[in-house]
Amino acid sequence: MVSFWKEQAAAVLAAAVLVSVAVPAPATAHTMPPITAMTVAKQAVAKVKRETHATSGRVLNCTRKSRHRFVCKGEERYKSGASPCRFDITVRYTSTTARTTTYSIANYRCF
Repeated sequence: MVSFWKEQAAAVLAAAVLVSVAVPAPATAHTMPPITAMTVAKQAVAKVKRETHATSGRVLNCTRKSRHRFVCKGEERYKSGASPCRFDITVRYTSTTARTTTYSIANYRCF
């Protein structure tokens, strides 16, 4: 009789473990990781560098604005003597459920 209860308890425990592993935690579901924002921002900087014929380009930093959006700062430099330029890169998911990303560039300014 005792072994029957042990077997049932083990089966219930195993089922609980399987359910807890199979269901993702809602707090971490669909939150953009910082590394994703940085990677997309680097792609945006590379595109601006090609279009403006800059000598070098880099991402200065990325700041989280929401679970789905980061604002990153980019910088371009030129050997021709032109002033360095900085701009904002907004990286976000395309929708609240999709994991594809998009970016937009704003506040392009040279000093």
